[in-house]
Amino acid sequence: MKSISQSLARGLDILMVIDASPVPMGVREIGRHLELSSAIVQRLLNTLSSYGFVEQDPSTRRYRIGHRSMALGASNRNADGLMRSAHDILRKLADEESLNGYLGAISGDRGIYLLSVPSRRIILRVDAGEPLSMHCTALGKILLAALPVRQARALLGDSPLPKKTEHTIIDPETVLAQLPSIRRAGYSQVREENLPGVISVAAPIANESGAIVAGLSLAYAMGTISIPHDRVVELAIEAAHKISRSLGCTTALIDRWRDERAD
Repeated sequence: MKSISQSLARGLDILMVIDASPVPMGVREIGRHLELSSAIVQRLLNTLSSYGFVEQDPSTRRYRIGHRSMALGASNRNADGLMRSAHDILRKLADEESLNGYLGAISGDRGIYLLSVPSRRIILRVDAGEPLSMHCTALGKILLAALPVRQARALLGDSPLPKKTEHTIIDPETVLAQLPSIRRAGYSQVREENLPGVISVAAPIANESGAIVAGLSLAYAMGTISIPHDRVVELAIEAAHKISRSLGCTTALIDRWRDERAD
């Protein structure tokens, strides 16, 4: 019989128990499920938390699956086509047009970054799995626009939303009211809502059935690029469409999401 790491095995058991629970779990509750002492469970949770595989609610002190765990599953879906295609396209835009590129998706009850490809003029460096601000980024808004209204409202949460800059919209209903016009346009854009002086544009990425599986955004600091903003919009849409086609989405299906009105 092959030897295994007991600590690693226990850590994986904890992840599976938390993942299977419909609500966050406390240390003692996890211990009872696994027949482990609270001290052992807490030590393992501390390690998992430090790597982002679990997260603790500061008010209840209970644990749920963290952004790193969700990123592993999300980035694995369509990994060969989505991640490779997105990286190559965003790298080219970063090198040639000084545009910062990001890829994001919905995972569980939040949006997360799947990929970050910075230009020489870095405005925001993020790691795969980091949470995405849904209400004040172009990437977040394009992902919301592709969802049923009830799901979009649930993802936004209660008001007031976190205020990042003086231009941030903190009322969820106001953000939701923007989504129909985003769907009609086929892209989203924000100006200084997430970071002062930064503008971003995003477009959705569809799979072979036309379902939106991710979003792509291009961002830049004002006064740092040589092309007009309208061209950035075109580049974002072109890049998202190209990636969608690499996933098997036909031209006829690429814009299907814009006509689907959600309940």
